[in-house]
Amino acid sequence: GVQTCALPILPLVLNGVHGVTPLWIGGVTTIFSFGWTAGSLWIAGRSPKLQEASMAGGMATAAVALAVLAATVGDLSPAWISALFFVVGFGIGLTINSVTDWLLSHPPKDEATITAAAMPVMRSLGIVLGSGFAAVLANAAGLDQGVSATAIIRAVTWIWSVSVLAPLVATFCAWRVASSSRGGPG
Repeated sequence: GVQTCALPILPLVLNGVHGVTPLWIGGVTTIFSFGWTAGSLWIAGRSPKLQEASMAGGMATAAVALAVLAATVGDLSPAWISALFFVVGFGIGLTINSVTDWLLSHPPKDEATITAAAMPVMRSLGIVLGSGFAAVLANAAGLDQGVSATAIIRAVTWIWSVSVLAPLVATFCAWRVASSSRGGPG
């Protein structure tokens, strides 16, 4: 759900605040995807210990980048917004492969198919809930009263600030999972 809170409002920020054209907006969302791909490719095939660390580290990376975006959205240039979205994507990419590998390698044999089937369902739920929550926050922040640069910045600050909570919770959960895998507190 991290990307579904942060990405849908991005075109409004880039166009309504910075005057970026739709073609370039598509480029920025592609940069996010490149970050995700880069993170996924970088962690693929690494040691299990590094993959476990990347479960928490990737989400922490995404949380920090989202926090910077939220705190500075009105002051950032489109280039900086693009760079930070690359970092968000990179963090998600680091996490997704490792979490998927961990989830598919740990259930009892009789629950493996249920685990595999649950993963896309959970992702779909995250997308639905994240998008809906972002819309509620946008309206609560006043975007339903009219679209201006000030209203967009206010709404996006709220959305991206609250969106930081999801990767922070995921960081903690991933740390607990990794710790329990090594026999630590979990």
